[in-house]
Amino acid sequence: MKRVVGIDLAGVEKRPTGVCLLHSNLKAEVFTLHSTREILQAVKDFKPEAVGVDAPLNLPSRGNLRPCDRTLIGRGIRVLPPTLGGMRKLTLRAVKLKRKLEAQGFKTVECFPGAVRKILKLPGKEKPWQEVLKALERLNLKFKVKETLTIHEVDAILVALTVRLHLEGLAETIGEPETGEIVVPRPEALKRLKTYPKRRK
Repeated sequence: MKRVVGIDLAGVEKRPTGVCLLHSNLKAEVFTLHSTREILQAVKDFKPEAVGVDAPLNLPSRGNLRPCDRTLIGRGIRVLPPTLGGMRKLTLRAVKLKRKLEAQGFKTVECFPGAVRKILKLPGKEKPWQEVLKALERLNLKFKVKETLTIHEVDAILVALTVRLHLEGLAETIGEPETGEIVVPRPEALKRLKTYPKRRK
């Protein structure tokens, strides 16, 4: 089935959270929610195999960075420390969300859209959302979108794609369960995505 959900979580409920429901045929439904209750209900209704969250799912045991953060930085991918300003508030909300999702039986992993853009050679965050969607359409994703997309909704799509690749064995888990893990696409996922419809027949 491989239905997955991507969440670009906001640090507080009054700010928008991007959500992507990615169907088994790679059709993406994208929208914005605010409250944790709304997010949990959307996931429950969709019944995915797994959920990805664009937010740290744990705080460092010491210092400002986790080993998985340092690994990404070493690969040239910039990340914000989970303890920095508003990131701490985001992390604490994400930890609670993960706990509630997993209590409902949904596997939940941490993802990072910045890594997805770099590894899959997608347009940067500063580019118009239309460019990102066109690049993803070339990788055989399909979209059911409104007239415009926010950056949060675009990032939710990238998170959902990462989770889908994770389920297909086309993603790498960086870090350890004890100190924190981030799931990112493997470079070979780019080629596999382009042949996805052929593999589905």
